[in-house]
Amino acid sequence: MTTPPPSEYPNYPGGGGYRPPSEDPLVSTSIDGWLRRVVATFRRSFAALAMIQLAQAAVVAVSSVWFNDLMEGLLTSGRVPDPERDPNGFSQALLPALAEHWLLLGFLALATVLVTALVQGAGIYVAIRDAAGQPTRAGEGLRFAATRIGPLFGWSLLCWALVMFGLTLFIVPGIYFAVVLMPTVAAVVVVEQGHIGRCFALVNPRFPGVFGRLLLVFGASVVYSVLLQAILAPLSSVGTVPLAVLAAVLQIPVGVAFTSAYVVTYAELRAHERGSISTPWLAAQLTGHTW
Repeated sequence: MTTPPPSEYPNYPGGGGYRPPSEDPLVSTSIDGWLRRVVATFRRSFAALAMIQLAQAAVVAVSSVWFNDLMEGLLTSGRVPDPERDPNGFSQALLPALAEHWLLLGFLALATVLVTALVQGAGIYVAIRDAAGQPTRAGEGLRFAATRIGPLFGWSLLCWALVMFGLTLFIVPGIYFAVVLMPTVAAVVVVEQGHIGRCFALVNPRFPGVFGRLLLVFGASVVYSVLLQAILAPLSSVGTVPLAVLAAVLQIPVGVAFTSAYVVTYAELRAHERGSISTPWLAAQLTGHTW
């Protein structure tokens, strides 16, 4: 039996059989439509998404400062040779030297995955609700994501493990896992309360298209990062901590761009799977309304 959607979505006909309008804020079936919606999402939700990304920027800054201090200590003590003078010796000595700090490195890695999962979940929530005409603050998004932090963290950790394993051993499987899992896992958990298997079901039928879309965002992020490095290079004299903080903050637009791309890609995949999916439908599913 079909239940009429919530009254706050007046565009839905009560009898069901709905098809999203051609200008749905998130749902598209073409590459140009996808690109326009990613840009629109970036602009519409930038303020809230940037505030959410600050949490990740803080972890990145702390990790960067600590790792830089560790490397300077290893070089100063002679535990590892200067990479410019002895690159082979440096590469051979680095891993054993870092292995002595495995506990702290592991903690930072887990903290990074945890915060990244929280940030992605909150970003998906905010971007969908904003697109549905329900402006949402960053704090609300973080609180909602916190209610699902267990599965967000667990599935995200497995995703990163699969990607790193694939990249380390075979490269191509790592790329495959990244394309399938990175743009969908947070949305699957937040919107559907699903699991990692759902990501494969969504992406596999449309893998080439998803790969091409993510390649566009990745390419743009690389160009931005190169320009950012050129800007930050002359500022090396300001000190490690200020430079790490500045670099992390300036990377926030990249995080917002990826969140925008992920949510539009997820909406598109859902629409290909079921034609009646639209932005208001996804927003309602976030709060448990289904029909």
